[in-house]
Amino acid sequence: MKILIMLIFSFCVMHFTGCTKSKEKDSGNAPQNQGQVSQKDGLNSAGVKEGGHEFTVRYPAQRRIYKLEKEDLNDDGTKEIIVLSVALDTSDKYSDYYNFDMIEVFALNTDKNSYVKILSDTVDYSEECSFVDLANDKKKQILISTNSGGNDDIVSVGMFIYDMTSKDTIKLLKYFDSGAPEVRDIKRTAQIKY
Repeated sequence: MKILIMLIFSFCVMHFTGCTKSKEKDSGNAPQNQGQVSQKDGLNSAGVKEGGHEFTVRYPAQRRIYKLEKEDLNDDGTKEIIVLSVALDTSDKYSDYYNFDMIEVFALNTDKNSYVKILSDTVDYSEECSFVDLANDKKKQILISTNSGGNDDIVSVGMFIYDMTSKDTIKLLKYFDSGAPEVRDIKRTAQIKY
């Protein structure tokens, strides 16, 4: 009887340990996101080339790049680079009900001839990022739609609005934590309804 119990125990230990994945093996086979270049050496990295200048961003393995965007926010003819990323949650998984939780914006510094960070902000529960000329002055604002989850959009849907006030400054214009705000009637007069 002891031999039978030992055989069953040995079989279970061998079977269950053979089915587990280590983090090193699993992270190397993770699906690649838009703009993402590699995940080697425990880093997530992505790069783009804009206006003859190369730009690369790297994060530790706990942060994944969701998307890279290029947009001329202040109508100066040079595109800024917007990096949207998400961190692992407390259970070491990426959340599936929002796309990103951090925004960083990099602008070209002509003195240094390279891109420098001009904004880094936490934007929890974010689903979508868009660029809209709210003031009809050819300068675009960053609109980030959020959704904290729930059955009622009025309670769970919000928005961050950022504006590039100078070539090296982006400020938060308005934050709606709820109210289901949306932008309407952009062509005539930009209005945010909430």
